Parts: sequence; C-alpha cells; structure tokens
Amino acid sequence: MIETNFHESRLVADGVSVGYGDALIINNLSLEIVNQGFTALVGPNGSGKSTLLKTFARILKPTTGAILIDGEFITRQASKEVAKKLAFLPQGPVVPEGITVEQLVSYGRSPYRSGFGTATPEDRKITDQALTITSLNDMRDRPVTALSGGQRQRAWVAMTLAQDTGILLLDEPTTFLDIAHQFDLMDLLADLHDNGRTIVIVLHDINQACRYANNVVILRDGAIYQQGDPAQVISTEMLRDVFEIECRIVPDPETGTPMCVPLGNRRKSKRASHAT
Repeated sequence: MIETNFHESRLVADGVSVGYGDALIINNLSLEIVNQGFTALVGPNGSGKSTLLKTFARILKPTTGAILIDGEFITRQASKEVAKKLAFLPQGPVVPEGITVEQLVSYGRSPYRSGFGTATPEDRKITDQALTITSLNDMRDRPVTALSGGQRQRAWVAMTLAQDTGILLLDEPTTFLDIAHQFDLMDLLADLHDNGRTIVIVLHDINQACRYANNVVILRDGAIYQQGDPAQVISTEMLRDVFEIECRIVPDPETGTPMCVPLGNRRKSKRASHAT
C-alpha cells in the first residue's frame, strides 16, 4: 500500500492486482495520477498497460487492492458519479449504425440525464463546445461511418469531452491513424491538458510519449519498471531491459525531449556478431 495525501491526487491505484480468469496481469501495483498531469503508460505487448487503464476506468475489478478517485474507493461510488469524474476511450470503439457525429457526441451527456431524459440547454451547449474544440462543427450531421479514421477518432474524443470530466483515459487512440492525424490528435490532447484536464494515455510510440507527456510510466510484466519525467526514465539501458532493443537517445530537434533512434534488434545484433 502506498503512502500519499489523496487530496493531492485525483486518481490512485493502491496495491492493485488484476487479471483475466486465472491469468494475473498486474500484481500489487501502486500508482498516483497527479491532478492535471499528462501521464503516458508505455511498455511492450502484454506488460499490463491496457489492463491498468481499464482498472482505472472501473471496467476491470481488482482481485486485491483498490482504485481511489478523489480519495474514495471507486467501487463504492455510483456509476453516474464516476462518469462525471472520468471518461474512458477504449481501443477501437464500435460505431452504432446510422448515428451522426452530433448524436455520438451527445451520448457523452448521458451521466447528467435521468432515464431517457431529453437534452437540456446545458447539454446542447456542452455538445456544441465539444464539436468546436475538435473541429467537427461542419460535420455534425454526417454519419460517423462516413468519416475518415482521423475524423472518427476526433468524434470519439469529442464524446469524452462532452462528458465534461477532469480526467480523460485513452487506450492507444493513435492506433491505425496516419502520422498527420496522430499528431493532430496528440496536439488536441496537449491543448486539453494545458487547459486543466488530467490525461492518462496508453501509447506504443515512445517518442510521442516523450514529446507530449510530463510523466512516463514504464511497465514490464505487470509492474512499474520506472516512472517520472521523460528525461529521467528514457535511457538506452531501459530500452534494452524492457523492449530488448538497442537505441541511441538524442534530443528531439523540436522540443528537446528524449528521442529514441533504434539501432536494431539486440537478438539480431548478437546473431550477426556470432556469425562473424
């Protein structure tokens, strides 16, 4: 169990163990998500990144330990109350058939409605704001299925914004996007962070994590290998130990943050040296 002043952290994992069936993915993990931080969870496949994010989002229930939000156990809070505090965007969400962009975004207002209540002026105002922030105003009447991949991802982000929460949890939101749309989305998240939102994101691209996040959490085998400022945690030793790859670390020419330049797979390098 960790020692902390909960009022200084919005979201906390306290001695959490969680898995699927008999397979334990995360074992006794503790992590604080500092309010208004930009935290990137990185690690190899199977390291527990998405599992941890789903546990924070109350999609998965820990077998031991607890998730706390604002100092209270998340499992003891009503679902609607939790949904007013954090929004979760999973990998590859399924679009309902025939739904328009505006309808999708308005779903984010569900926690604030009773039963099948109609949208209030406040609901419509916040929906419009979410569409504006994500540059989707002129597409509000289009079917979501008619959008490009980047536009569709922005529509999902707009829905989470309409939920009007201080915390956004995003699971690999740049997957399947081309490089231009990846940076468009990351820039949008950076703007949201600059305006006070807490961002927790699972990323495979270490260079994106370094450029945008101010806290990088390295996961390996369901445990935290290291965490902190990118300049402190990104090293050739870490990349060798966790990702089994040889890299050179150089300053990003745009931001000065660490940038990983792969030199090749370590196993391949060993085989090549043995062959000579």
